[in-house]
Amino acid sequence: MGKYLVESSLTELRTSTRLFSLTMAIKEMIYAIPTLRRLWVDTGLDRERIKLLLSVLPETIEDTTFMVDSIYDEQTNVPKVEEGAMPSLPALRMTAFKGCYEYGGNSVLWPLLSACYKLISFETTTTQPFCDESCRAVLANLGIFLERINPLDLRKGDQSVDSEIMTTISLSAGYMKGINLQHCKQTERFTVAAIMDNCEFLEYLNVSGDGYGPQSKIRSQDLQTILCKAPRLMIFITISNKITSGHFDPFLDAEDILGLEWAATSLMEFCRRIVVSRTDQHRQPGQSEHDKLTLDLEHSRAIQRQIYARLTT
Repeated sequence: MGKYLVESSLTELRTSTRLFSLTMAIKEMIYAIPTLRRLWVDTGLDRERIKLLLSVLPETIEDTTFMVDSIYDEQTNVPKVEEGAMPSLPALRMTAFKGCYEYGGNSVLWPLLSACYKLISFETTTTQPFCDESCRAVLANLGIFLERINPLDLRKGDQSVDSEIMTTISLSAGYMKGINLQHCKQTERFTVAAIMDNCEFLEYLNVSGDGYGPQSKIRSQDLQTILCKAPRLMIFITISNKITSGHFDPFLDAEDILGLEWAATSLMEFCRRIVVSRTDQHRQPGQSEHDKLTLDLEHSRAIQRQIYARLTT
């Protein structure tokens, strides 16, 4: 039979089960609690089962969480929900769709979102709802935008190509708060441009280990531009905390750091590699190699002192 757990009160219902046949039982429980405010279904459900449960939610519902697993879509034997059967959900303020699944498109989310008037939180483990024009429009009308992405959110993970990452970032409409592209091998010019265009509200950025080759595809000037355009940036990571074969971190050139004023004045964590280039501008004809190296070292130390002063003010 398998194990299942059902917890309920007059306003809350939480279920955790391996028996998909219990979907109908959950439906009956929802019917039995007309004052239900919170519903958590902590087991993998396919789209048709989720649609069935959504269709019977009472108007008092405020918070829902569903664990989605589309591998069972082919095995659905629950009654089909007719189009337009979604009830009005004027009290729903928070909803979450978690788990590993291929996005079901308008068949699930669009009817749900269209039935909400006070939704303030929409959580999902994929960026695909924001890629759907209808869902994105409804969410935008509710004041909800794509705010955070990481490799797991992207359809192809860290194998996503530059143009796909750029498109996903651009869906934020300028409201992006967190971008984690650690080890995304195809982070190139389009992605960098999208970050620069959507960094006004950016608080977290990780572009460490972006390259796959002799060097990173993100230049020092790119990192500097972001620092000059992201006034709310608090965490900026450009170097990995461990060495991963095939991945190369972008770096900051010391001369770039000293030449620009940053808008990011509230940095709490700044993991970076700074390169101080050797220079021959102080060398004189006829100097010994020892004297040349001494001048190089003195110049490098002077630059380092300026960098330390810049980072600590």
